[in-house]
Formats: sequence, C-alpha cells, structure tokens
Amino acid sequence: GLGDVYKRQPESTMTAASGADVVLVFDVSTSMDYTTGGTAPGGRGWELSNTRWTALKEAAESFITGLLANSKNRVSIVIYGGWNGWSGNPKVHKTICNWTSNAQTAINTFKNYDVVCQDYVYKDGVTNKTSLRKAYLNDDGTDYGATNCQAGFRGAWQALNARPNDASTQENSQYVIYMLSLIHISEPTRPL
Repeated sequence: GLGDVYKRQPESTMTAASGADVVLVFDVSTSMDYTTGGTAPGGRGWELSNTRWTALKEAAESFITGLLANSKNRVSIVIYGGWNGWSGNPKVHKTICNWTSNAQTAINTFKNYDVVCQDYVYKDGVTNKTSLRKAYLNDDGTDYGATNCQAGFRGAWQALNARPNDASTQENSQYVIYMLSLIHISEPTRPL
C-alpha cells in the first residue's frame, strides 16, 4: 500500500561493507525561504531560524556527518529550482559538491548561505549577503525559483554518471535522496 512507500530503510542499508554513493538533491526554490509554517519572508512571524532552508541545512549536515563516518561512503550534492519551461533557461540545477568522503567539504558547500533567494538577504538575522542561488546559479533574484523536480532528477543522473572511475564506484550502491519542502495538508481532500 501507499504506507509502504514511506517506510524508512534500515540505516545499515547505506553502511554495508561495500559502501554507498549518495546524491543529495536540495530543493532551492524560493519557497525554501518561507518558514516551516508557510510564512513568507518579511511576514509576521518570519524568523531565519525557522525557515525551510534552515531546517534542510540542519538535516543535511546531520545526515552527511553520519553517512561519511564510514570512509567507504561518498556524497555529491545537487541543487535544483528555477524555471519550469521546456527550453531556454539552463539555471535549473547544478552540482555544488562533487563526490567526496569528507563531511566538512560537503557541508561547507551550503552551510554558510542563510537564504536561498537574493531578494531576502536583507531580512532580519541574515548575515551572508549572498544567497545560495546567487552564488551557484548566478540568480540575482529575478529568476524566481520554481520547484522544478525534473531538473533535480537530471542533476542527480549527471552526478551519478560523474562518479570517479575507481574500485569504490564498482562496489558502492547508488542512492538519490531528495531534500525538499513538503506541503502540509491537514485534511484529506474530498471531491466537491
């Protein structure tokens, strides 16, 4: 059933003797700068410490630290978010961390960016005046990031195909993990 889709895999799955190559795919659409409760930047109750992006960074840092405690494991990080059109704009995904087994190297690629969108760098609590989208996608705030999940899949596929040609690549299992904002629905939707 549908519940089976959400069952958590045992942690040992990714720490087997052969190791794991994991692509983390981060949603960097502009809604990631909203609070986990849905408040837009500048809205009443908005705090940097309670944004979806802050929550994603904390979860990713914890996951990476645990994953890379096993020296056979490696991680790559892809960001996605941007134009949802079929052609024209290439700024929809990018690998921000090539394959590494060093947790700090991976974490440093995203940790110091307070916000995703350049439009929000002047909000209360933001100390880094360059957003993640500005740094990696050269988005100055005019290419508002949609949740283009297809771009994330493309980026993950490219990252998996860019794994180093070594013994670990042949032995390690491959995983793709999406880290994104979910919409909370408090009641089941019913037909009218």
